[in-house]
Amino acid sequence: MITGGPKWNSHRTIAAPAPLLELLATTLRRRGLTGADQDALVFVGPDGKPLNYANWRQRAWMPACKAVGLTDLKFQALRTANTTAMVALAVDVKTAQTRAGHRNAKTTLHIYARPTATADREAAAKLGAWFLGKPAAEPDEHLADRASRSHARWTRDGLRDRLRNRSGNRR
Repeated sequence: MITGGPKWNSHRTIAAPAPLLELLATTLRRRGLTGADQDALVFVGPDGKPLNYANWRQRAWMPACKAVGLTDLKFQALRTANTTAMVALAVDVKTAQTRAGHRNAKTTLHIYARPTATADREAAAKLGAWFLGKPAAEPDEHLADRASRSHARWTRDGLRDRLRNRSGNRR
């Protein structure tokens, strides 16, 4: 069993959504604790001592994963899901890096964040609006305005024709 601070002796304070704080408060109240008990562990074994990871994994994590049909899910996947969600929700990279506890933003983006199909479709719509002047399915006013200006320059300057000529699509 390992107990101690986070890796690299880093400490951080991050905001938590109110519903999560309510769940944590309920969990602590069941044990006769409050958020004021700063040294109290949130999750403990039946004896009130720190969780033993191997026991917890067998008794709690694996049955929970099986119940929802995710039998191969590793606990580390929660960090990946959290980081991917931050990127998908357009949280700025520095904030995502800090919340994940990474010393380097490269770790956040290259190891933990994963591409999503939704983000890919959104990128396609935005690129279509930008380069082709066609509005996205749900146009953003700023994006539509920018795409319109871009399309005007694209056509006015004859860039489309030049690109067609470069790629061998001559008229």
